[in-house]
Amino acid sequence: MIGVIVRAVPDLVEGLEISEREVLPYRYMANEMDEYAVEQAVILKERYGFDVDVIGLANEEAYSEIDDALFTAIARGVDRAYKIMIPKTTSYKIARALSDILKKYDLILTGTIAIDEYYGLLSSLIAHELKIPYIGSVIGVEIDGEDLIVKKELEGGLIGVLRLKKPAVLGIITSERPPRYIPFSRLREVMKSHEIKEIDLSIEEEELDVTFKEPPEPKVEFIEGTADEIAEKLAKILREMIT
Repeated sequence: MIGVIVRAVPDLVEGLEISEREVLPYRYMANEMDEYAVEQAVILKERYGFDVDVIGLANEEAYSEIDDALFTAIARGVDRAYKIMIPKTTSYKIARALSDILKKYDLILTGTIAIDEYYGLLSSLIAHELKIPYIGSVIGVEIDGEDLIVKKELEGGLIGVLRLKKPAVLGIITSERPPRYIPFSRLREVMKSHEIKEIDLSIEEEELDVTFKEPPEPKVEFIEGTADEIAEKLAKILREMIT
């Protein structure tokens, strides 16, 4: 059985309101790399016959907005959808709380990173809590009995191929093909015929000590003069920057 985690993250296209202590999105959406993880899970289901669950993680503000992403996942081929409300806390405490419900899966897929948690900690911390292997930046998966054959994106356009035992956690950076398009009529049909089950999970809150500061205004200087004069002034500025 495969479990896929989909996180609700701020929709950057819609804009953000930033105060000194928090970021307030106008709208939430599914994390893009998590949607690639859903597609990769459905590919594995079609290829090997696995059941697939999708688990949505959302804060109180995004708790209803994550439903669209979960119904879309079902329309793409996922078997069951669940959602969990996440308080303000650390990735470590989320991973520790999730570990009990994730033990039943042979394979856990997430996006490698989320736009609001760019260090990519959650998936690796889940693997740590479950004491199973983790590989990030995954672009393809094959299954050979109890083994996983994983393609991992490396630097410089290189691809690494690794073999490891199930169970494991994989951080997906892109799926073998783009997430399939779902017509609105199909989505409406799924919304009428399926339900999203809520999981009441006790997750310890932690007030994060975060302060958002505006970067300093850059100094802008327009250089005028002849080509030789401009070159001389630029050379002077560059010399001052490196000394």
